[in-house]
Amino acid sequence: MSTQVVYRVFGWCYIILGVWGFIFHQFGDYMQLSSQDNFILLGLGILFIGLARCRSRYRLSGGTLLGLILLSWSGLPYLPTMPYLYSPHPLELLVRILTGAWTIYLAIAELLAWRKIA
Repeated sequence: MSTQVVYRVFGWCYIILGVWGFIFHQFGDYMQLSSQDNFILLGLGILFIGLARCRSRYRLSGGTLLGLILLSWSGLPYLPTMPYLYSPHPLELLVRILTGAWTIYLAIAELLAWRKIA
């Protein structure tokens, strides 16, 4: 699957989650969304959609950076120093881990595809 399509889907999913959080403030019992989380989710959605429209080299580096940010944000529940940036809810943690790992995987796969061509 193309990285452009995947990043665009991730972007729209994050935007939908951010808007859902502003309206309902929760997603069942699995995800409680604060206003800070909503702004961060909207920002991530805009960044993913922006990456989908960029050149492939910027998409590669930006996807790697966003993947690392999402994976490190997933580890924040285990640090007691930043209580305002993490949510211990399982669905939100799962979304962060999966999208972070998938964006890093896509960046590596695209880099390896470039090496095959060149």
